[in-house]
Amino acid sequence: MVRATTRILARQSTATQRRRDAYLVWLLSPFLSLVMAVRNYKAAWAKNVLWLFVVFYGFTFVVSNQQIDANRYVLGLEKLSRQDATSFTEFFDMLYQKDTNYVDVLQPLVTFLVSRFTDDGRILYAVFGVIFGYFYSRNAAFLISFVRKKIRKEALIFLITCLFVVSIWQMNGFRFATAAHVFIFGLFNLFNERKAKGVLFCIGSVFVHFSFLMPLIILAIHLLVGNRLFVAFVLYFASFFATQVTPDLLKNYAGYLPGVFQERSAKYTSDAYLEAREELAKRQVNWYVNGRVIALTYATNVLLAIVFIRYRRHFSGLPVAAHLLSFSLYLFAAGNIFSSVPSVGIRFQLVSLMPLFAALFLFVQAHSRMLFSKWVKVPFIAAALLFIIVEIRIGFDTTGVITLIGNPIVAPFMDNQVPLISLIK
Repeated sequence: MVRATTRILARQSTATQRRRDAYLVWLLSPFLSLVMAVRNYKAAWAKNVLWLFVVFYGFTFVVSNQQIDANRYVLGLEKLSRQDATSFTEFFDMLYQKDTNYVDVLQPLVTFLVSRFTDDGRILYAVFGVIFGYFYSRNAAFLISFVRKKIRKEALIFLITCLFVVSIWQMNGFRFATAAHVFIFGLFNLFNERKAKGVLFCIGSVFVHFSFLMPLIILAIHLLVGNRLFVAFVLYFASFFATQVTPDLLKNYAGYLPGVFQERSAKYTSDAYLEAREELAKRQVNWYVNGRVIALTYATNVLLAIVFIRYRRHFSGLPVAAHLLSFSLYLFAAGNIFSSVPSVGIRFQLVSLMPLFAALFLFVQAHSRMLFSKWVKVPFIAAALLFIIVEIRIGFDTTGVITLIGNPIVAPFMDNQVPLISLIK
């Protein structure tokens, strides 16, 4: 008994020391602390170190060109900081008005609050990192909580791909990326018997980015219909052959929305916007930018066909995974149907991959035997690796050298305007 108690105290002492070491390492090198967190992924402190790294990433975020969303956010901060007379009442009066763009509450509110004491874009993105990093780290921790001993090799690729679908550097588009993780955070809680909390955050995602009305409607349908995996699979595969919804049809349905939402919907379905998106797509000559999503989709379809034929009934003992898979299939099907509208279809196809890969991770992790043959695994792993590598390449556009070798002590005094991609080319 004494020896057992001694061993327990020794483990607790070691765990406490590692936690202290991790936070100390973060002060000296946030990137190395991230490596520590990944290696000690089951430790209680790992999620907080990941969160702190995202905050540091936000502070050292590189606004690499004037076309990216981050540049607009920083310019908005500078504009608000010059409006000293603006009060909280005046700011809230601007929300949901036709003559402003403030239909998404969180980002304008955070920008306004930061503008009251600084016009430094680094501070703004550090605060963005606090918010985005919390939900990102908690979503990762939720999946890790289902690991009893260690992550199975067959399950690892699903976990990594899930976390890279809306990755840290997607903070460039803070509103949509954060809304995605807020919504997924809500899903995880909702399907894990924390229903009130889950519903609250799923609804809350609409106030981060108004377009999450669509997945919220899909979620309501899923909850109303119940967990019908067979129906979800049929709708998913049928959606690849369904007639695409035209932007004009969306314009008609947008007429039922409040006036301020009609304004934003009209922007995303206007001829000028669609032509601009088409022109942007033409300029993206690198095959891998769009090819990574196409390859991952086809490889995932093969995987899902195997799950549908052989393992569909096995999900009955895994309610969280079953609900996540069912919902993701509904959402992806809707994304397929709306794929003719770039800002609706492809975005939510990608978002649907997060709960889909989360479901597959939980399913594979729960089984001790190998589930997929090599002819299924190899193409999927190749497609997933392509997706991840291209995502990392995209991250190089907004990641600076200071992000990798700097720390919170020296970063405020160092210039960090050159992205990694400029050093590599």
